[in-house]
Amino acid sequence: MLSVALAVRVGATACFVLAMGWLVARARPGVAAVAIATPVVIGPGFAVLALERDAAFVARAAEDALGALAGTVAFAVVVARLAGRMGRAGVLGAALAAWLAVAWAAGWATGWAGNAGVFALAWALGLWVLRGAPPPVRHRAVWAPRAEGLRALAAGALVAGVTLAAERLGPTVSGTLIALPVGMLFVSAGVLRIGDGTVARQVMGAGARGAAALAMFLGVLRGLIALGMAPLPGVGVATLAAVAAALALGLRPARTGE
Repeated sequence: MLSVALAVRVGATACFVLAMGWLVARARPGVAAVAIATPVVIGPGFAVLALERDAAFVARAAEDALGALAGTVAFAVVVARLAGRMGRAGVLGAALAAWLAVAWAAGWATGWAGNAGVFALAWALGLWVLRGAPPPVRHRAVWAPRAEGLRALAAGALVAGVTLAAERLGPTVSGTLIALPVGMLFVSAGVLRIGDGTVARQVMGAGARGAAALAMFLGVLRGLIALGMAPLPGVGVATLAAVAAALALGLRPARTGE
């Protein structure tokens, strides 16, 4: 059962990264903004836990994933701020460092209220930071199927490693690993390669704002488990709630100084 669930998550991640690359190159940034906020990666991750662990484990993992999601906001904000000012490696390195620092700090939070408070603070601060950033120079986006396909496969392989590690660890580490910005990492790498700085700013700024939809997923899942619903159906309901929130939040790109 784990192998099937793992394959589903790996496949979903690869398809998500590939589709996001195409959307960035061919569609309006607002469409990509909706897509990046959906729980395509984190949802299957919790489905794996729901199949293999008990309700208490899944609920605790959701709590700690919410705190770690503050790091995802920091990651998106750093990419949005630095896109067009540094090389791709420098931008991604700075973003990963920001994720690590914020996720580590969030690890000191305890309980649902503590983790929710950390995320809310990071989300509000992130949106405030994005308000005044000037737009970089515009260039033409180019779609390269081979490069994007390799990037999608690499993302799926990384998700496989994270999921297998999470299955052997406690709920806190499991939730943190599942909340790793794997999809956003590879999407941002693709955006920085095929799109100009302005598009990267729009998409990743919307990704920071759309983290609220992922928080909705975690909150609904944890709440439904507390009410007595089994974890796996809870993942399904939480996914629908998060998609609705993503549509509401991502109908247009976040304002990032455009």
